[in-house]
Amino acid sequence: MRDFLIRLLICSVTMSLTALLYMGLSPLLAKRYSVKVRYYAWLIIVIGLIIPFRPYYHNAVVKIDIPAQMTMPIVQIGKEPLANVPSENVQIPLSASGILWWQIMAAIWLAGMILFLSYHAIKHLVKVG
Repeated sequence: MRDFLIRLLICSVTMSLTALLYMGLSPLLAKRYSVKVRYYAWLIIVIGLIIPFRPYYHNAVVKIDIPAQMTMPIVQIGKEPLANVPSENVQIPLSASGILWWQIMAAIWLAGMILFLSYHAIKHLVKVG
């Protein structure tokens, strides 16, 4: 779920920046391109916002070997023995209950999505009915 939220955030931010750039360039593009071409450009941006997933390629053009375990340098103060502490990806909970930050963000995102969809479904049903 954490990876999903991170990918969702990255896709949302990149498409939002793309939309802002396109809005800034639209006066220049209006002189050169037809309304139909600009419409399809907006359509691509909107689809990118609606479907926030991008293809993931496993074969990279440039490959970098990263060591599996990295150590941090330790500065010795006094005559205590040195200890080598590995720098692992340790997730620090926000509270003593063990709830992680991404779990809280997932719950907020899910609640917002349910509220948004419920609001629009009720609004639609009231108009139709």
